[in-house]
Amino acid sequence: MKRIALMAALLAAGAGALRAGPREIKVVIVTLFERGNDTGDQPGEFQHWVEREKLDEVIPFPAGWRDLRANKNGVLAICTGVGTAKAAAAITAL
Repeated sequence: MKRIALMAALLAAGAGALRAGPREIKVVIVTLFERGNDTGDQPGEFQHWVEREKLDEVIPFPAGWRDLRANKNGVLAICTGVGTAKAAAAITAL
């Protein structure tokens, strides 16, 4: 039963993202790790991209390790998490 509830929650979250409509993405930045928050603390790999490329928009991504980050110029960043299984699952969901 827990799996069914989890799948329903993931599908509902994905449907919400689809209602926003398609967007033009020019570049996808793929990183593996982040130490803490996406901004404002000791940076890991993901935070450098978020801050330097001004990836201010947070896109909920329940199927991934962290939420996606984007900017108005069509740059999208994903932090997959370290490990083959996490990275494969996150990129497949993307």
